[in-house]
Amino acid sequence: MSEVSKQINRDFTDLDHHIFFLRLGSENYQEVLSELMSFLNQRKGLPGIYVTVSKPYKSVKEEFEKKGIDLRKIIFIDAITSLAANEPKKKEYCFCVGSPQDLTGISIATIEAISSLGQIEKYVVLDSLSILSVHNSPVSVAKFAHFLISKMRLMNVCGIIIALETDASNDILNQIIPLSDKLVKMGGA
Repeated sequence: MSEVSKQINRDFTDLDHHIFFLRLGSENYQEVLSELMSFLNQRKGLPGIYVTVSKPYKSVKEEFEKKGIDLRKIIFIDAITSLAANEPKKKEYCFCVGSPQDLTGISIATIEAISSLGQIEKYVVLDSLSILSVHNSPVSVAKFAHFLISKMRLMNVCGIIIALETDASNDILNQIIPLSDKLVKMGGA
């Protein structure tokens, strides 16, 4: 088992409706993300929602398939594909939102996806706050994250919010980190 897998096993053992803030170094971002999703999907066996604002659904799907992740257990919210290509708004297991600037659309799609999974234990992974801060003002991103965290708590959902360690928007992070139950740093973070 890799060091990344060991740390994920240790830091994410107790998911019980907690909100995690995951700060990642850019050098092993994809490895950590793949291991985290493998842990949630295969080892924990949980269904969940994956919000991507950094890579198109097609790319994320291919990466997860290589890792053996059961995509039928994941609802994707894709906020980048429509910005880059003229793709359908809804695909199997995926809802496309207009762009990373559409924070309201991302919120609505995420809440609908959470509701569609019913009362079972589930998670939401937001990839990533750093990319959202490229497309939106710091105040908008902070408000969005606060709203989403509040909704996840009210809906009894485990949340994992990802940001890069080298993120220039430390003001946003300093506002959001205290709202989480646990800060996890990985990969040079």
